[in-house]
Amino acid sequence: MADDEKKLADGEVEESAEAKDWQWDASAPMANENFLDFSNSAEEADEEEEAEEAEKEEADEAVEAVETAEAVEEAESDAEENEEEEEKADESGETPPGYCIICGEKIRNSKSEFYCNECRSKYMKVDYGATHIILSVVMVFIAVFGIVMFTATSKIAGSIGEADKLLKDGKISAASDAYGDVSSTVGTLNERLNAFLQGISTNFETVKFFDAGHKVDKKQAEILSKTFSLSYDDADNFFSLVENSFSEKELNSPKYAQVKGCYDYLKKFFADYTKMNQDLQSAYTPFFEAAYSGEAKADELSKMAKDVTNAVDKYAAEHTDIGNDIVSYFKYSMLYYAQQYYGVKMDSDELFGYVKKAYDEAGKYDYLLYQDVSSFALSVEEYNAVLDAANKALEKNPSNSDAYYFKAFAYLRMEQFDKALEACDKVAEFSTDEFDNVAIKANILRRQGQFLAAADICEAVPAANKSSEISRQEAIAYYLAGDEDNALKYAKESYDSAYAASYNGGAFSLEAINTSALIYKLCGDEEDYDAVIETLKQSDEKLEDSVMAVIKGDSTFEDLFMTGKGDI
Repeated sequence: MADDEKKLADGEVEESAEAKDWQWDASAPMANENFLDFSNSAEEADEEEEAEEAEKEEADEAVEAVETAEAVEEAESDAEENEEEEEKADESGETPPGYCIICGEKIRNSKSEFYCNECRSKYMKVDYGATHIILSVVMVFIAVFGIVMFTATSKIAGSIGEADKLLKDGKISAASDAYGDVSSTVGTLNERLNAFLQGISTNFETVKFFDAGHKVDKKQAEILSKTFSLSYDDADNFFSLVENSFSEKELNSPKYAQVKGCYDYLKKFFADYTKMNQDLQSAYTPFFEAAYSGEAKADELSKMAKDVTNAVDKYAAEHTDIGNDIVSYFKYSMLYYAQQYYGVKMDSDELFGYVKKAYDEAGKYDYLLYQDVSSFALSVEEYNAVLDAANKALEKNPSNSDAYYFKAFAYLRMEQFDKALEACDKVAEFSTDEFDNVAIKANILRRQGQFLAAADICEAVPAANKSSEISRQEAIAYYLAGDEDNALKYAKESYDSAYAASYNGGAFSLEAINTSALIYKLCGDEEDYDAVIETLKQSDEKLEDSVMAVIKGDSTFEDLFMTGKGDI
């Protein structure tokens, strides 16, 4: 009844018959007395029964209240004990410091490694336990990982396709760079994916998810076999590509004859060179020590250099299995090293003779030394030798931008300006550095009298890509055009750039020093001129004679930079 009254109050049920007695009284017929007596007795009995039930309900509610209070008190006591135990466990380090992946609270002493007791209880109620959650997370992870793998694999395949197209079009140098980018991309993807997985769990081991494959390595080996340079390329890298990418049967097949031939030649070259270097240490060490000390006189150093070459000839006579190309290159490298790093004045024609002989003796592998012979041939004005070496290199690699660069310089020195500009255009076509040929092209234009055109192409180069040589050519062009303010501005830019480069491991450009000093002097900037002179003194250097001749008035700026006879 109490429940019915509560439901009535809440509007949940209709009124009971008892609640509607007043309606019956108003409509019922009058009863006799006996009936009224019986009715009254029944009503009294009902009232007594209701009273007893009410008393019983009150007693039950009292008992329930007591039990509830005791349960609350016991629960609070258990909670306090659990809290104390958890705190002790945290302090002792017995309980892992995990966090619930649902609410983020500490897991503490939960039976689950992933959820706190409260969240675990909720999921257990709906029959959606830890196993289901873990499987869901794993499935999401697999889906995301699959998308990443598919996208990355597609990107790698696309990059390889682009590199293949460049190679097919004869753009070998660009293809080589593209294949190198593929290898770099693969390495970065593997590194990032492993870092991601190990960030989730340290139990993940490093895995090679992506591989550029032997196809890329073989292509790189093929390209290097046609473009390798003794002075600039890493032989160990080439050897590794060949040894790890080709089976013995493949390497001996006609298809890869160029790769095998180059590999065998370089293997023997470096093995013989290394053996000579070890066996002849006692012959060249005294020479290097004397050059390094700076105490030996020029004629003494010249005699010691001759002793070195004689020792090499004697050694070669005793070891006839060592080729003349390697013997000549060894002489060249020993003497060139003394000149380059110890300042020993060597006979340029003698040095060129050694490197030229090494080049000639290399036969069909002469292209491996073309950069050495070309750069030295320029210094001794052997321009036809430069063109010959560059053209042979281009037979192996028609997109060799360096070979075109050497040709441009040779034609410039020969005053064949149109051919020089054509070579510059080829550099621009095949070089991955779009500003690679700006300096030499500016040099050619100002030699043609196109001073502002020369300055403009230098001006178009962004500051981040501007070398000290580009700024130097710009300064020269502006001075020849009569614009001293800009000439001074870019002379300072050239000097500062060269000075900064020297601090990053590069050599301080003597061209930049001499040109800047000359323009400082001619434009009346005595302070900066004196600073340059002081810098040279500290390195036991001085301005070149051709520059001093202009300063003294014995020559002109135009004589120095327009005739090609005294260009720094």
